[in-house]
Amino acid sequence: MTAPASADMDTLLPRPGLGSALRRLLLLMLGGAILGQSLVVARARPQDLVTGITGISDILRRAVPPDVQILPRALGAALETVDIALLGTCVAVVLAIPLAVLAAENVSPSRPLYLGGRAAIAVARAVPDLIWALVFVTAVGLGPFPRVLALSVHSIACSAVCLPKPSKTLTWVQSTRFRSPGQTRCRS
Repeated sequence: MTAPASADMDTLLPRPGLGSALRRLLLLMLGGAILGQSLVVARARPQDLVTGITGISDILRRAVPPDVQILPRALGAALETVDIALLGTCVAVVLAIPLAVLAAENVSPSRPLYLGGRAAIAVARAVPDLIWALVFVTAVGLGPFPRVLALSVHSIACSAVCLPKPSKTLTWVQSTRFRSPGQTRCRS
């Protein structure tokens, strides 16, 4: 088999023109300027990592070997964290199912409920977890319960976004087949 001629290679792999190269150079310069501006705004100083190596080594020196005296307290806090995550996620899934039904346009009972469901999801996703935690701490006080509530609100939003996707393939006629005979649209 013979190698293709150079004219054939130019048709298979065309060389970029001058305009394309200038456009790429301009985009590269723009990206560099944006990155430089980000470094200035973030006050990034890599030399601080080098000068801060003593602090890093101090933390590592104190961490090894670990102090086993605090293990019972640490296990209690770890169990509390797992319980908060478990309870918050379970509450979120239970509450996300009706919200997901409202947020699915084709199975939502009405347009205002659909828009309300989408708005609730958008607000819950837009507000950071830390802000939800502060809101719930002011409402119910300190402790694990406001953390459960904050995690629930965030997880409701994340779960409700994922749940309506499969139901988008259903039509309203198909969804009414799941209702019991004699039920009105409002009660089903």
